[in-house]
Amino acid sequence: MFSTLQKYKEEDALLYITYVVQKVGRKTIWAKILQINEEENNILLYDIDQKSVEQLKINQIDEIEKPDAN
Repeated sequence: MFSTLQKYKEEDALLYITYVVQKVGRKTIWAKILQINEEENNILLYDIDQKSVEQLKINQIDEIEKPDAN
């Protein structure tokens, strides 16, 4: 998982991420990976639409999609 995330970070890829927020439910965002912390099992994301930074634990993430460039 971390190797794939690192690849997306190096590519500066725009990703469609679905994750779970406790007591709220699922949330989806378009984001880019800013930082990956393997020791603490979390990633720092930049939410393109909200222009904000989100920190997520890896276990919160349900799905990460990288849309085709076509």
